Amino acid sequence: MAINISTYNMYGFNQGSLYLKDLCSVNDIVAVQEHWLGKHDLDKIMNFHEDFQGFAWSAMDERLERGLLVGRPFGGLGLLVRKNLGIKVSYVTVQSDCRCAAVKLLLEVFSCY
Repeated sequence: MAINISTYNMYGFNQGSLYLKDLCSVNDIVAVQEHWLGKHDLDKIMNFHEDFQGFAWSAMDERLERGLLVGRPFGGLGLLVRKNLGIKVSYVTVQSDCRCAAVKLLLEVFSCY
């Protein structure tokens, strides 16, 4: 069984979501960077595609808590994993500046006769 994996720097969710949909049509796992979403919008990644379970982290939390956003948004990580693969995803850690997230992917395969 082959599992197709890709990584994608979105340069913002709004301008990158069309290509992310294309990536979901040909990949089983898609790691996303630079979605630029605040924590109140992370559902856009987590519920992006009905065939995928989504995970997302915002790098904008601290900046948005200060009030009105001035300047360009930045950062953000996401992970989309195809549901029908039966992969169990466990959160490990995310760096405080949201430049790196670690998750554990467990694929259980059984064969019986």
